[in-house]
Amino acid sequence: MSNNRQTSEGSGGNVPLSIESARNIPIDIHTNVDKSSNTFTNSTFYITGTSISGSNETRIERSITGQNQNRNETPNDTSCLVLKQKLQQLYTNITLPKVAWLDEGCDLSMTEYFVKLHLNQSNESIEINDIFNYVNSKKPLRILIEGQPGFGKTTLATKLAHDWARNEKYIKHFELAFLMPLRELQQSRIDDCILQIGSQCDYQRNDHIIELINIHKEETLFILDGLDEVSLEDRLEIMKVLFKQMYSEVTVIVFCRTGLFQFSKKECTKLFGLLNVRRNFYDKQISILGIQGIKKKREFLNKFIPESTVNNVVQCLLYQFDLFDSPLFLMLLPVILEDDENITELSTKTEFYKKLFNSILKHSCVKRGLDIDDHFDLFQFNTSPDQIQEQIRRFGILSVEKIVNKNLKFESNDLTKEIYEYGLLINHKEIKCFKSTNHYEALHLSILEFASAFSFWMDLKLNQAALTENLLNGAINDFIESQGTSLVMPFVASLMEDDLDQLLLQTQSLTAWFSIDFDLTLKFDSQVQARI
Repeated sequence: MSNNRQTSEGSGGNVPLSIESARNIPIDIHTNVDKSSNTFTNSTFYITGTSISGSNETRIERSITGQNQNRNETPNDTSCLVLKQKLQQLYTNITLPKVAWLDEGCDLSMTEYFVKLHLNQSNESIEINDIFNYVNSKKPLRILIEGQPGFGKTTLATKLAHDWARNEKYIKHFELAFLMPLRELQQSRIDDCILQIGSQCDYQRNDHIIELINIHKEETLFILDGLDEVSLEDRLEIMKVLFKQMYSEVTVIVFCRTGLFQFSKKECTKLFGLLNVRRNFYDKQISILGIQGIKKKREFLNKFIPESTVNNVVQCLLYQFDLFDSPLFLMLLPVILEDDENITELSTKTEFYKKLFNSILKHSCVKRGLDIDDHFDLFQFNTSPDQIQEQIRRFGILSVEKIVNKNLKFESNDLTKEIYEYGLLINHKEIKCFKSTNHYEALHLSILEFASAFSFWMDLKLNQAALTENLLNGAINDFIESQGTSLVMPFVASLMEDDLDQLLLQTQSLTAWFSIDFDLTLKFDSQVQARI
C-alpha cells in the first residue's frame, strides 16, 4: 500500500482499494472544494484512516468520476452537496431581463437594481426576512404571495432564488431550491420541470434529483411564479402540489395576481372527489404593495436617472405618487421624462399607458435613427392608421389571443422583432425549465392588456369591430373569469370615453353580463368612471 500511495499522489492514478488492509480502520471521506470558485469537485474521494495498532497510518485513495459511478447507487449527502452548489451557481448569476429602451443594453443586476418591496401580512408590514416565519407555532409549507400588475412578483421570486444561492440568513436553511416559471410548465409534469432545471445547471446525475428531494423534502423550496398565467386546464398538477397531494412536506411559495386564485369545482372533484373541502391551500398569505414612500421611490429612481431629475419627479408627482407604487411604472418614468418633462397630467393608469406607449415608441425611433414626428401621437389618426399604429394594432390582436389562451410566449417573427425594438417586449433570458428556441415575452402583462385594448379601440373607431368580435368576447370572458382583475376591458372602455355605448352595442355578451353579475358590473363601472 505504501508504494501504491506514492504512485497515486504523484500521478493521480487509480489505486485498488484493499478491503482486507482497511478492515477495522475508522474511515473519513473528504471531498475537494475549490473555494475560489465555490465549486465542488467530485473527481476524487480521499479515504483516510488509522489502524488500531497505531503503528502505521494507512491512506487509501480512490478516484471516482461521475461518468464511472454505478447508475444504480443511492444518492447521498455528497450528491446533495453537488446539486446544491450547481443550483447556487445557476441562481447566483440570475438577472432581471433587459429591456430595449435601456441605453446600456445589458441585463439588470439583482444586487444593483433590487429595492425592497413593501410586504403585508394580515394588514401588518413585514420584511423579506419574515416570509418563512412560523404561523401559530407551525412551519408554513404553502405560502401565497399576491400583487397587482407590475408590483414586483416575478422580481421577488427571482430575488428569493438569488438570496438562497448567496446563503442569505433568512433562506439558507433550505438545502435545495428550484425556481419554476409556471408559464413554461404548461401541461408538463413538475418532475420533468425539476429534471430540466438539473440539466440547465449541468448536474450530471439527473436520475438522483427527485430522490434527493424526497430525502431532503423538509429542506427543499419550490418557488412557483405566475399561477395566474396558467390556464385551468393546464394547472391540475400544480394544484396537486399546492394542496399537498404531491411533495406534501416541501415548502412551496407561489406568486399570483391579487385576488385571482380560485379553486374550481372541477379541480376539487378531480383532486378529492368531493366539494366540501378547504378551498384555500395556503398556510400564509402575503401581499406585495410595491415600492411605497418617497424615500424608497427616490432610492429606486436614483438607479436610473440623475438626482436632479429625481427631485423634479418627486416635486411634480408628490400628490399622486400612489400611482407609482409599481416598480415597473417607476422604472419607465425616465423614458417618459425624456420625451416630455410635463408629467403632472398622469392622474390615471390609462393616461400613464398612453403616455408610456407614445414615449417608448418615440424613444425607440430616435435611438434607431428612424424618422418620427415630434408631435407623434399613437392615439390620433384620420381615416386610416399609419405604419406604427398598424403594427401596434396587429400586436394588440396577437396579445389578446395570448391572454385568452394563457400562453404569453411570442415566437420570433418580423412583427415581434419590431415590437421588441420598440421596447414593449423583452428577450427571454431568464431560467428556462424546458429547452426551447429564443422567444419574446411582454415587459409586463399589463403591456399586453393595453395593446389589446388599443387594437379593439382602433377597430371600433374605424367601424371594423366585426374583424375582432370573437376576440372581444374572449376578452370579456377573461374579465369575468379573472373576477375583474383583467385590465383589457377597463382599458377599452376608458379609451372609448364618450363612445362607450358603441362598445356595448358591438357585443351581446357584454350587455348580457351586465344583467347577471351585479358585483362585476359595479367593479367595471367604477373602473371606467375613474378611467382606471
